[in-house]
Amino acid sequence: AGNDTLAGAAGEDLLDGKDGNDLLSGGDGIDLLDGGEGNDTLLGDRGDDNINGADGDDRLIWNDGDGSDIMEGGAGFDVVQVNGADGAGDNFALNPNRPRVRFERLNLGQFTLDVNDVEQFEINGLGGDDTLTVNDLSGTDVQLVVFNGGDGNDLLDGTNAVLPLVGIGGNGNDTLIGGAGDDNLRGDAGNDSLVGGAGDDNLIGDAGNDTLIGGDGDDNLVGGDGDDVLISGNGITTFSFDSGAAFNSSNLGLDSILNFIGGQDRISLEQDTFTALTGTSSGGLASSEWAVVSDNSQVESSGALIVYNSNTGDLFYNQNGSAGGLGSGAQFATIDTSTSVDFSDFEIV
Repeated sequence: AGNDTLAGAAGEDLLDGKDGNDLLSGGDGIDLLDGGEGNDTLLGDRGDDNINGADGDDRLIWNDGDGSDIMEGGAGFDVVQVNGADGAGDNFALNPNRPRVRFERLNLGQFTLDVNDVEQFEINGLGGDDTLTVNDLSGTDVQLVVFNGGDGNDLLDGTNAVLPLVGIGGNGNDTLIGGAGDDNLRGDAGNDSLVGGAGDDNLIGDAGNDTLIGGDGDDNLVGGDGDDVLISGNGITTFSFDSGAAFNSSNLGLDSILNFIGGQDRISLEQDTFTALTGTSSGGLASSEWAVVSDNSQVESSGALIVYNSNTGDLFYNQNGSAGGLGSGAQFATIDTSTSVDFSDFEIV
């Protein structure tokens, strides 16, 4: 009993954590690790190991250079963590072998993880241009797949996935493609491409000039820093503008909004960023805060806080209203002029 740290050596080891929250590390050789009760962390290390989390919420870890392991999560909410090569790019695939799951690397030092009774996968690409392909894992115990690309130009391909995905591009120009679940995709640094799937997705570009494409569900698109292209999907799309601070055009960039459908899609303005807005009691944009002009020379004299040029689609924040200039405001988006835009299409949050 107790919280134990057990480390194997070069031979074939049997490590049993029993009670407590234990750390088990197999070392070299073909090892058998059993976490027992408690929330345990188990590392097979080198060799083709058998790893059993048993009771509790366990973390089963594979590091680059380890062997092909058999992993059993057991009872509780268990996570398999895979840490790829830090230099070269990994090509990973996650496939069903119902009711089990097969995780494999198809390049570099190839390996296979034969996994059962695990609720979550966390894949860290680290260095290099990494690829993770997630296929339909229905009929297994997996509820969520998390991919962190790290450095390099990474690809998350969830085209055939059904469960929710969390994708973080990291550094580099990354491509993150969601599936049928409700996905959360974040580009991070670099000029990234994020594509929603059939679910209700949250796409965040972050730094760089990103392209965000909504899917069939009701999606939320956040460009972040940079000049981003935001494309509405087939559901109700919300285009969110929030820098986390008072309005500064360099923190929002100048985004292009395409396929916007007036009366259906929404433009969401965060009040901490658009500080001059008060909105309505129901969270909408007040009609008195809105104006439509036909030329950009009319923006600063319009007296409104949010001003739309119906000829060009240019959308402005006129922070100081009828006073000269735009105050701390600026143009922050251009909307596709193929649809009408009205104050009722906005929400203040």
